[in-house]
Amino acid sequence: GVTGDCFWQVEARCGRRIRRRCQQAAAFVAPSRAIEDELIAAGYPRDRIHFIPNGVPLLASVTPTARHAARAALGQVQRALELPRGAPLAVYTGRLHEGKGLAHLVAAWPLVLQRHPQARLWLVGEGPSATALAEQIRALGVEGRVVLAGSFDDVEEVLQAADLFVLPSLEEGMSLALLEAMSLGLPLVATDIAANRALVADGVHGRLVPAGQPAKLAEAVIEAFCDPSSAARWGEQARQRVAAEFALDHMVDRHLELFERLLGSAGSQR
Repeated sequence: GVTGDCFWQVEARCGRRIRRRCQQAAAFVAPSRAIEDELIAAGYPRDRIHFIPNGVPLLASVTPTARHAARAALGQVQRALELPRGAPLAVYTGRLHEGKGLAHLVAAWPLVLQRHPQARLWLVGEGPSATALAEQIRALGVEGRVVLAGSFDDVEEVLQAADLFVLPSLEEGMSLALLEAMSLGLPLVATDIAANRALVADGVHGRLVPAGQPAKLAEAVIEAFCDPSSAARWGEQARQRVAAEFALDHMVDRHLELFERLLGSAGSQR
């Protein structure tokens, strides 16, 4: 995408020279099929590209008790994060950047509030879009309902507080934030782009919606809030998928296998 290394290597003043150096490496790791396709399109040798998905630690599923405790603790840390009892909460974690589609998510929130007046949205992270998002929140009159929460050293407690994780990206590589939410058993609403489709099956782990369409985002969020039993089922299936395919130890093993193969190949050429 336009925020990725392949794009930068074309656009930056010294990018082409750096790309030539990078292409001399013995192997390239692509964490998603979309990034693999980008590398091939940028001229990286196909036979040296290895698809190894990102991995995350498998965390304990969020229980109602853990959710209540996380909300209470975060409300003490930041007054803006205090929640009315039973308020449905959606969370985004990651960089506040135009490519993340956050303006569309903020635009969706007045529609969500028509159905769930107490619903909250936390945007957790920092980035160049923070000022524009703050202005949009004020213009829509959703201050207090949509909160720019800033960054946290560890987002696990933030995710534990949530009922739903939302990723409205316009483009994505393979989202670690999405995997982290899945590892905790959170249901998902994400945009229907290639990288998200590689992780989320619509109606199985959550909902996939067209990118850049606030009304569709709102519909999916409302569905999750209105049907907590289905949302809980999505979350558990998301967690099971991480355990089976995207656990951290799986990623480490595949990298070790690649390094051993490369070292063996280098030794045989001496």
